[in-house]
Amino acid sequence: MGTPSVSALVREGKTFQIPSIMQTGKKFGMCTLNDSLVDLVRRKQVEAREAYLKAVDKQGLLGLFKGQGIDTSFLNEVGGG
Repeated sequence: MGTPSVSALVREGKTFQIPSIMQTGKKFGMCTLNDSLVDLVRRKQVEAREAYLKAVDKQGLLGLFKGQGIDTSFLNEVGGG
């Protein structure tokens, strides 16, 4: 979703700050990849292991999984954690 804040960050080369803007931009329909992955896992459309393997921010996703009570025992198989 393009907003003036995101456009300014891209223009200024500060793309590393976009996830922060996305967290505060939920009211505009923004959502991070990790938020989407957690939602898919909770709706049982994707297994937690597969979501973890596809995540860019794996540690952040694990934090969300743990906060939501999602089983992370698959880490023993994939060597993460």
